[in-house]
Amino acid sequence: MGVNPLLKMPAPRILLRQVKDTAPWLWPVPVELRAGGLRPAQVVDHPLGWWRVLDAAADWRRLTRGDGTELADYLALCLACHHASVATPVPTDVDSKIRGHLWRLASTPKQLDGLYQLLIHSLQWDAGPCSRRILATVEGPISGHDGERLACLAGVYGLLLQRDCAASAQDAAARIDAELARSARLWRRDDWSLRDRCRLSAILAHNAGDVDQGLGYWPKQVVSPMMQTARQRWGKLAKAAAGPGSDPQVASAFAEAAAWYRGGMAAEGHRNYPLRAIPALRRHADFLLPMAPFLEEWGGILATHPCLNDEERVEILGGIIQATRAVAKQRGYQRAIRGFLDAHPHPTWILDRLPVACANILAEPEVADLVNASPQELEDQLCPVLR
Repeated sequence: MGVNPLLKMPAPRILLRQVKDTAPWLWPVPVELRAGGLRPAQVVDHPLGWWRVLDAAADWRRLTRGDGTELADYLALCLACHHASVATPVPTDVDSKIRGHLWRLASTPKQLDGLYQLLIHSLQWDAGPCSRRILATVEGPISGHDGERLACLAGVYGLLLQRDCAASAQDAAARIDAELARSARLWRRDDWSLRDRCRLSAILAHNAGDVDQGLGYWPKQVVSPMMQTARQRWGKLAKAAAGPGSDPQVASAFAEAAAWYRGGMAAEGHRNYPLRAIPALRRHADFLLPMAPFLEEWGGILATHPCLNDEERVEILGGIIQATRAVAKQRGYQRAIRGFLDAHPHPTWILDRLPVACANILAEPEVADLVNASPQELEDQLCPVLR
């Protein structure tokens, strides 16, 4: 009997520790979501199944058997860790596992079909408790979490075809097409505010990129006509080049969204590495970062939240000020500073306690102009190629 390949991957306790480090407020798990001794793969079918999986994994720490049941449990845990942490300061790095590597460990088409059904259950998971980057729409919420789901569906699709799991492959293709069509319909609506259209452009650009990443996990040695057609239909949606067989409405909507994104939002699409060095930002779910650059309200929360003391507020504001130097042309950190200073009852007291280096940064014209800009002036700077 060969070595269990899961033993070469991060142990369940390590994955759980990574999530706890970046989102400690997820524990203790609410009583109504406790797994009750069930395994991770047995509790996925629930809108908050990802939370139940995290609880189940607390009692499932060792990888031993290497059988199909254990592979399903490990996939459920990786999906849950990714879902819970992807919108936090430090996402758990399991992207390659849930988009490609774990699927390849399935030994039979039947086992692969079973893992795919687990993925289908996870598509219903609610991101509300672990993200502030969700846009409410008439067709339900849309967010970067939808892109993460698309990446998993796209990633496994090629393997499903290769392993002759025709029914599952057809289902995956239908789900991908349906989500892309929903996104295109939402983009075509004419009742968006400028800010929400900017947010939607960022979501669609992110999700298109996730689809491309999912396609990158397809088997290289077998490229069937169906795989070629699907790659043309789903690939490079943000590149304004509809491939043969693609839906022109979907392709044009994503291309337009990408143009909006490049016009004013692209600098905000970075990974916010500077914020990872501020531990107090992991204290509470209220501190989850919303979609930049519209961070005035977030700054106000940090200035007034009862979970923070004045020393921590000085540290947070100083860290955000330092972060303005990290990414050229981004505006979000400056807008967070504006919201912080507007909301704090004694902004001068806070400013007086900042390091001199922070005061110098705030005095720089390119920073000061954005900090002092009105909301309307900020909007006037967005999407210049479309105005």
